[in-house]
Amino acid sequence: MPKRKAEKKIALLEPIFNEVLVSNSKRITPFLEILIAPPENVTHQKLGTIFGIFEIIDYSDDSSYIVNYLISVIKKEYFSSSKRTSLESLELSLHKANLALSKLAAHDNVNWIGKVNAICGVIEKNNFHFSQTGNITALLLRSRSLTEISENIIPEDKLNPLKTFVNLSSGKILSGDKIIVTTSDIFNVFSFEEIKKNALRFSRDEYLQFLRTALGNELDKSAVLVIDIQEKLEEEVARPRCQKKDLNAFSQVAFQKEREQENKTEIAEEISEALKEEPGIAKTQGHIYIKAEESIEKPRRKSDGKGILPSIGIFVLGLLSSLGKGFLSLIKILFSKISALLMMAASWIRKKISKIPKKNSISANQEKTLSSDQEIVQPNSLPAKEVPASPRLPALFKPLAKKLYNLKSLFSRFTYTQKIYIILAALLIFVVPYFIVKIEKDIQQKKERAATIKMLEEQAPIVEEKTVQGLPANIPAPVVVYSGAGIIKPLVIKGSTYIIKNDSIHDLDQQKDFPYPQGFSPDNACVMSDLNMIFLVNRENKLASFNVSSYQFEDNIFPIPSGAQTNFIGTYMTYLYALDSVNSKIYRYPRVEGGFGTPTNWLKQEYSLSNTSDMTLNDNVFIIDNGQTKKFFKGLAEDWKIDETTIKVIPDRIFATSESTDLFVLDKTDACIFKIDPSGNISQQFCHPEIKKAQEFSIDLEHQKAVVSGEQDVLNFNLTSP
Repeated sequence: MPKRKAEKKIALLEPIFNEVLVSNSKRITPFLEILIAPPENVTHQKLGTIFGIFEIIDYSDDSSYIVNYLISVIKKEYFSSSKRTSLESLELSLHKANLALSKLAAHDNVNWIGKVNAICGVIEKNNFHFSQTGNITALLLRSRSLTEISENIIPEDKLNPLKTFVNLSSGKILSGDKIIVTTSDIFNVFSFEEIKKNALRFSRDEYLQFLRTALGNELDKSAVLVIDIQEKLEEEVARPRCQKKDLNAFSQVAFQKEREQENKTEIAEEISEALKEEPGIAKTQGHIYIKAEESIEKPRRKSDGKGILPSIGIFVLGLLSSLGKGFLSLIKILFSKISALLMMAASWIRKKISKIPKKNSISANQEKTLSSDQEIVQPNSLPAKEVPASPRLPALFKPLAKKLYNLKSLFSRFTYTQKIYIILAALLIFVVPYFIVKIEKDIQQKKERAATIKMLEEQAPIVEEKTVQGLPANIPAPVVVYSGAGIIKPLVIKGSTYIIKNDSIHDLDQQKDFPYPQGFSPDNACVMSDLNMIFLVNRENKLASFNVSSYQFEDNIFPIPSGAQTNFIGTYMTYLYALDSVNSKIYRYPRVEGGFGTPTNWLKQEYSLSNTSDMTLNDNVFIIDNGQTKKFFKGLAEDWKIDETTIKVIPDRIFATSESTDLFVLDKTDACIFKIDPSGNISQQFCHPEIKKAQEFSIDLEHQKAVVSGEQDVLNFNLTSP
């Protein structure tokens, strides 16, 4: 017997991550973080693990959230697609981080420029990719030699204060490697040579404990990430082998394989011959076709089952072919007998019908005298008694009886299994086609009904108000997703809808209410998608947050200037904007631990906000002032307005988000929601009479829906093109 191959063992590399984070002051904790993000599911396995150290050495309130913001942007983008390679994902993640930092600079948050120290890398199988910026170090310990692999990674000609991550470095890792990523503070305690000696002298756990003790005693802040590369052995699963039984060389089993192969060849030839003999089947491909002459004389209906029955015949032949040549022959004989019997029965019935004399109909006022052995027959009446059987009938049934007897004797010789297969085959041929044709007719009727309903809907317009010519206006009827009292407004975070009420927040996905802390009732609310939070403010200018991940409420620091009144709030990235109509100011608050820091007046020019009725933000700030939509950028009012050459838009509520450059305007007068592009042109319109009853609205970009709230219900409008 041939020798069985030994099970092959494949050596895979497995990184072991350990971190040492020192922060002896709560104030500096937000400015230094370590990222370790392994694959979240099976589809992300090929992306490996993304890691890094991020440090900001500007300790102002404006910079306190940047580290956390960078980590969330990079991690989200890296795992957003499993179709990319790890290197492509890292490049796109760092590019997204650069764009995020550029947006901060565009909003006058520039204290962080030149003060970012970060390394972000990926380990995937035996590949190592990383990018570095600022004063931070990556060391590689291999074969008792320590090398600084982050040295001179960024060429001098590529340095740019607004492009934080500029270059990428890649290499291969080996089993036994140790990668040490560390902030520059470690060199205030250890020299380069001491780091090497201690890494070689101590075991993994001892080295980590040594670093925690030494750095914790000597430094106020420091971060070290130690990555040990080791082999992970996995046995290749051996393919199961079928154990062969001992065969008798003189038995018929020794020739069974060849006989089965011969049977399969002969059966395939028989099926091919049978298909060639069938009319209406192409000889070259075996597909159903209709000849030109037949299509002229008998036009084909939309759903008559003719396209299915031949396919069933082919399927049945294929099924029977798998049962063996002998069984196929028996079935063919059986089918021929049944066909002959049916033909005889049809011929006999035809002859008997032809012998019935034709009679003219008898009027109601006429009667005819018939012989004593006849009876009176009226139109549409049933015979009074059965006609006695003719003495010639037994002679007619003799051939039929003989055929039935032969069929019975043939059927009795089959085995029990063969009889079951015969019955199933008969059902497939005579019963199943009926149901298939019936189902096809039902489907066709449903399609025709749907087409009729759609035609009627198109003929009867839903909205009679004025709309922009050339744009599809009407949208399908909305779906009521919530009913109840005390609705303030709906909010959408990453495809999930939350309804802000007077006494609680209702999670539409879970169908659950989360009551506010005692004594708190909001007047306005907004979302901060980057932090998965909803912020709520009441008339006393108290601010609370609701975390949609942990479902926890928390009071927030909200230093409102004296005499100010918060009418509207909104967010952009991690900034909170508050509009004060009393003092005509828009305050911008930076995110800090426990809430928000000292505000600045975002407006750089005098502008009256006393008649403002709504505010929303994306890259710009939009307000409704005296029934007109106004746009501000970098604190200055822009010469921008909605194009009204075709229709005058009367804004009641406006909506924008950082995920889109478009503005959505709710116009209750025209019962429409208009989508406005950055130039002020109307790109889309969605109209329905129910919009007249709207009080607030939000747009779910992920599911292409408008969530509109009225006095006691919340509706979902589908915004996808029909």
